Parts: sequence; structure tokens; C-alpha cells
Amino acid sequence: MKTEKQRTMFYRRAAWIAGKSGNLEKELKVAHKILSSTAERTFPHNEGEMQGLSFENSDQGFCMHIASYVPHQATSLVPFPSRASARNTTPQSPPDKHNYLEGDIFVVIRGNHIVLCPSGARESVAISYMTHALRRSGKDKLITHFSVEPVVSIDKMKIIQQEGVKKIALNASLYEASTDYLERKTTKMTLLNGLANEVLTLFAKDDDDRLKDVDEFENLSVRVEISFDSRKRGGEIGRERLERTAEKVISDNEDDGFQIITGGGKKFTPNSIRINEPVSLSVFGNSVEREKAWDSLKKYLDSLHESGALEQ
Repeated sequence: MKTEKQRTMFYRRAAWIAGKSGNLEKELKVAHKILSSTAERTFPHNEGEMQGLSFENSDQGFCMHIASYVPHQATSLVPFPSRASARNTTPQSPPDKHNYLEGDIFVVIRGNHIVLCPSGARESVAISYMTHALRRSGKDKLITHFSVEPVVSIDKMKIIQQEGVKKIALNASLYEASTDYLERKTTKMTLLNGLANEVLTLFAKDDDDRLKDVDEFENLSVRVEISFDSRKRGGEIGRERLERTAEKVISDNEDDGFQIITGGGKKFTPNSIRINEPVSLSVFGNSVEREKAWDSLKKYLDSLHESGALEQ
């Protein structure tokens, strides 16, 4: 049985807009003084809920542990291997006054610097939780004044700017690209959605009723490649359009699965261009130990500070 799990720590930053400025750490500390119980820190999320399980104030930052789950949803038990030729899973309801964890995420915020360690929950859970917490604590206007944005490596952005963008490749499952998931709002899903709907329309014309719909578990993907042919004269608008699109995809904090290829042939993916670092953490149930995760995130913030990455 594994005692360690591999996770990734991501660096984000609160960007204040419309001439506003602020300190997200300070605002969230005030909000959590008001929202003192887990019931007050529970909010709707997709088909279930998210809950601020615990938080910690320290000189090294404000720490949060947020869990997502579907209330009262059963989990499936798998029987031990046996001489049976086939077995079925068994649904098991959660124990009294508990829900089964769907995913969680650990967050440390220092000023406007944010580091996250997802463990089965997407980054959007943390961002949505912060928005709900601020709104419930009476900071409705504040949530329109900032956004949480990924931070890219300046050195790698310089390479893209120097060599130009030759190709952008976007990929997603057909189901994901064509449904009303939160992800559809991202740059990638916006670009893929039109193509996905065209494919679904084509499928809907099939004479076989079984083939008219696409469900979540089909291994069908939709892919878009936008490229610039530098061998052809002119087309500078096309080059600029491609570079602007690449900037949008890179800066979209929910976009992943993209690949950008420069004119010099270098390839960049979300993990290779955005600031992040892998970490090994102690297993705790189907997640990782909270204190270890928080400590790792604090140390990661320290290392980013020492390297000057927080100032870029």
C-alpha cells in the first residue's frame, strides 16, 4: 500500500481590476472570522457541495482545506478477488452525518500570492469557494474587483515571443466540449464547443438510435489545431491573431490540455509554461495529510519569494 502520493503545487496571483487594489489574504481572514462554523462555510458546487473543512492563520499565510462531495451519495465497494467467475460492486451509503469525499484542495494565501495543491478537486473549487465565502460575509462588491490568474514563467514567455507561435492544439473529450460544464466557459472550451456541436448534429442524423447520442464515458475526442504557415507571404494579421489566442489560452486559469508550438519548434504545455512544482505527500485516506500539504505550500511560497518569481 502506498504511503506517499504525488501531487502538484500551482502558483496563482490575485489580480485587482478596474483600478482597484487589495489584499486577498486579509479579506479572507476577516471573512472566516465571520464564517466560524463548517455549516456557514458550505456552499453549492456543481451537483454537490463544497465545504471549508478547516483554516489556519499564521505568519506564513492563510491556509484553507476545502472538500467537495455529493451529499448522501453512495460509493461502490469492490469485493476481494475470489474463485467467482464474475462479481458486481456493492453500493455503500456514507455513515451517519458524513459524506464521501469526492476531492479536496489545499490552499495557502500570502497577500495576493496564492499556492494550491489539488487532490481530486479542480482549482475552480478553491476559487469558487473564496468567492462564496466573501459574498456570504458581506463582501459582495469585492468579488467583482479581482480575478485569480495563473502566472507563467517569464523566460518561457520570452521564447514564445521571440520565436512566434506556429501552432496551437486544443483537445478535449467530445462530451466535455459539448456540455454545459463550467469548463465550457474557458477559452479552450469556447473554441471547441462549436465544432463539438457540429459533430453531435451529424451523429443525431444516424438511422441507428443507439448512435444518436454521446455519453460521458465514450472515448471520443474533439481536437482543434490552429496554425500559421510562415512560408507564405503576408498574413501578418493571422500571425498576430494566433499569438493573441495563445496568450488567452495560457492566461486562462481553467484551461489545460493545450499545446503551443513555436516557430522554432519548441513545445509548451500548461505544466511546462505555468509556474508549478511536483510534491510528494503522506497519504491520508484517499487524500493527503493536511498539515503536510500546508507546510509544503508554505515552503513553496518561500522558494518562489527567494527566486524572485513573486515579483515578476
